[in-house]
Amino acid sequence: MKKPRADIDTGYEIFRYDSRWLADYRRRRGSGGKFAQYALMSLLWDEYQIKSLTWLHIGMVEPSNRVLDPTEAYEPTRSAKSYAITLQHWKTMRKVMGGNRFNDLQHAIVPRFKTFTGEPDLFCYRGDDWFFAEAKSAVDTVRQSQYDWGRVASNVLGAAGEIYMCRVLEEGDPRPAAQHNRTARWESNIKPCAPRRRTGITRVLPRHRCPD
Repeated sequence: MKKPRADIDTGYEIFRYDSRWLADYRRRRGSGGKFAQYALMSLLWDEYQIKSLTWLHIGMVEPSNRVLDPTEAYEPTRSAKSYAITLQHWKTMRKVMGGNRFNDLQHAIVPRFKTFTGEPDLFCYRGDDWFFAEAKSAVDTVRQSQYDWGRVASNVLGAAGEIYMCRVLEEGDPRPAAQHNRTARWESNIKPCAPRRRTGITRVLPRHRCPD
């Protein structure tokens, strides 16, 4: 994953949310934590009909099988509260990516990262197309562990493993002044479709409490 410049104007896909979403989110969740990733999930669906999974926990494997033959598939940690949903996420990712590609990525991730350390916020897919995306608010920066995770993914998956860095800004925010909403890479790889009426952020909010 290439490191974007520190300013907001370069290297990010820009997504803008309805100004009412944040207040609605805080009312339902009790705080604004993780707002950007859920807003991005909603915007990807509304604008592109792209589905997303979050809290992938690719490194959260059962301790007894952390060391496996590369041809074998890992199992999520059985004692984790998120075991069932993690198992379902991995099943979906194997189906969409292809089992071998998912397994190759996971075998590269597990020795280096635990649970969700460094992993991008979203696995996104529409039909046979898929990608990883990281959601950042106007003030968020990318952590070193996220750069490291992205480098591993790119080494294993090639261009398909390059994570889309996304800024999630309120409608009316004047930034960034010098960039279109989407980069040339996005416009080349992500086919547009007729946008839907915005459904609002509550459509994608989890019923369970996710880690902070």
